[in-house]
Amino acid sequence: MTATFVKRHTELLACLLVLLASASTVSGQGLSGSAHDFTSLGWSGGHACRPCHTLEEADSSIKPLWNHQEPDASGFSMYWSPTLDAEAAAVPTGASLMCLGCHDGVTAVDAFNGEPGKTRLAGNVVISKDLQDDHPISIVYDARLVSIDRGLRPAADPAVASLLRDGNTVQCTSCHEPHNRTGVRYMLRMENTGSALCLTCHKK
Repeated sequence: MTATFVKRHTELLACLLVLLASASTVSGQGLSGSAHDFTSLGWSGGHACRPCHTLEEADSSIKPLWNHQEPDASGFSMYWSPTLDAEAAAVPTGASLMCLGCHDGVTAVDAFNGEPGKTRLAGNVVISKDLQDDHPISIVYDARLVSIDRGLRPAADPAVASLLRDGNTVQCTSCHEPHNRTGVRYMLRMENTGSALCLTCHKK
């Protein structure tokens, strides 16, 4: 049994556990019936997971077992402002790049399993390739940033750390739960009543 075999099947088991957990329908939570449930659409072939994940060898630079076409990262206009204390991201990375594989309005939502696809999202679910008016993503949130921007809570705060990805990065999935495990509107990670989600990181 090679190390590669063990690693590959450990990743597979982890993915299966995540997908099984996300498929839960307890209290209306989970992938089933959510905006990311494509099983009723003809192009999905009735598959809940395959539009995003594969159980076979994934050809992807951004995540093991990822099955969806990646957008051209270089084609995005990233957020920048004179008041931005974080180092502006050059391109979307990690989980945000995966999200934009459908929400950029350019990459086909049915472009998965090696097929080019032809169905694109439309309406208010499209973020587009212009991210200049959206919350900054793919930026590092660390002690350096907090020392500059006094309006932020410490990166080491457990509540803040739970939202960061890849250790210390703000991504789309910092605020959104793509498998709808929370059952909160807009697939948020928590209710935002009284800006509760925003105030996890921002002091005001």
